[in-house]
Amino acid sequence: MTQGTITLTQTKGEFLELLKGLWSASHLKGKELSVLINDNAAVIKNLLENLLWVNPSDEFATVARQISRLQKAKADGWEAEVIALEDANKDIIDARNTEVANMKTALEEEVVLELKLIPDELFTDEVTANILFSLNSIIKK
Repeated sequence: MTQGTITLTQTKGEFLELLKGLWSASHLKGKELSVLINDNAAVIKNLLENLLWVNPSDEFATVARQISRLQKAKADGWEAEVIALEDANKDIIDARNTEVANMKTALEEEVVLELKLIPDELFTDEVTANILFSLNSIIKK
C-alpha cells in the first residue's frame, strides 16, 4: 500500500496527546497498522524524549509522601507539621515547582512534525471511537 504523510504543526502537548492515542491503539491487530503506529510513535517519542522521563527527585518524592501521610491521617496538629515540612524542604519543593513550570512551558512550544498517515481501512472492528478521535489528525479517510 502506498503510504502518504502529513505535516502537522502543533504544540508538544498536542503531540503528547497524539502519542497517548497511538499507545492506546497499540493493541489493535494488523501488521501494516502496527508498523504505522510504531513508526509514528517513534517520531513523536523522539521529539518528546527529554519531557517523557522527567521524574521528581528522590528527595522530593520522600517529602511528598510525608506530606501526603500527614494529610490523610489528619492527626492533631497535622497542618502545622505540613507547614514545617514545607519550610524545611523549601529548596527541594521550589526546584520541583520550577521543573514542572519548565515542563508546562516546553509543552506549549509549537513544533512541526511529518508523520505517516494511517488509512482508515486498516482499523479492525475492535477499534473504538475514542481511539479514532485521538488519532483523527493522522487518519487517511
